[in-house]
Amino acid sequence: MYRDAGFRQFVALVFHAKDSIVDSLGDGSHLGVEVRYSEDPDMPVGRGGAIRNALENGAIPTSKDLIVHNPDDVIARYEGSFPRDIVAAHVDGTTIGSLATAVMVPGARMPYTGLRVVKGMVEEVSAYPFVPIPAHIGVTVFSRSVYGLFHDLFDLKTRSDFEGVVFPFLVGQNQLYSVMISPQSWFQVNDPKSFDALTEVIREEMAQR
Repeated sequence: MYRDAGFRQFVALVFHAKDSIVDSLGDGSHLGVEVRYSEDPDMPVGRGGAIRNALENGAIPTSKDLIVHNPDDVIARYEGSFPRDIVAAHVDGTTIGSLATAVMVPGARMPYTGLRVVKGMVEEVSAYPFVPIPAHIGVTVFSRSVYGLFHDLFDLKTRSDFEGVVFPFLVGQNQLYSVMISPQSWFQVNDPKSFDALTEVIREEMAQR
């Protein structure tokens, strides 16, 4: 998806089972791209520490902007070019002072049964309820001018994700932009059931080609 949109440089931030990832992606030449790797130092340091580490070891070039895409957040059934759309939104945000753009959905279906309770009695049951609260889907665009925050806010001895650290800082500075996509295009794949659902979607898309 990113390659077809014109992206050629990729960095995989690895630690657990890193060899399986390296064996799968290699140097990226078979995909027509360049893949670099940055391994967490000694212990998993979370997405915040992993980005700081990759900036310091040169895997992420400080001269370029960055899209961070978590591996369990998969985009499918998207009309148009997802990479181009989120970059265009980020460019719009930079014109009003934003340094980062969080990709959002306007709501998501929760993996549990919801109950409406009145005075202790359950009056309504809703399986897998759709909760209409905007949520970050694990894809973020960063301007290169934000990289200093990763050095200032993270260390390489603590596990920490940037959403809970960088996002609040940027919100306080009025520098976090957002772009909404349809929840029908977002697949959070972190258990066998969600993996099977995505596999079926991929089969359907390949059959239509």
